[in-house]
Amino acid sequence: MSHFDIAIVGAGHAGAQAAIQLRQLGFAGSIGLIGAEPELPYERPPLSKEYLAGEKPFERMLIRPAAFWADRAVTLVPGTRIAAVDAGAKRIAAEDGAEFGYGTLIWAAGGIPRRLSCVGGDLAGVHVVRCKASSLRWSGWR
Repeated sequence: MSHFDIAIVGAGHAGAQAAIQLRQLGFAGSIGLIGAEPELPYERPPLSKEYLAGEKPFERMLIRPAAFWADRAVTLVPGTRIAAVDAGAKRIAAEDGAEFGYGTLIWAAGGIPRRLSCVGGDLAGVHVVRCKASSLRWSGWR
């Protein structure tokens, strides 16, 4: 079981900024940035705008490149969805059975988009864009 002085669940903008700010403020302990997606932390708004239109490559959406995280000793744990928190034991458990201990937990996992509930919201061609995979799944041309 890995242990982090600070475990950040959610590798989106909020989680990434928390890790960046901790290092900028001089925090020297271990930081684990745990995210459900396999990608490095990236900005989401361009998924339904410039990226979807083919105007912005994914690499330009990254919050920071891989070397940035390594240089600042932020351990990235991609592709890991947290399923349970045991606050008393200071442990979190992933869906795949992996466990992580922590000193402090920052929950920055975001939310799940709501589907349209109006007439037509369930029609073919109406999609939710939440992550890179959902953008690629239905675009067909990328």
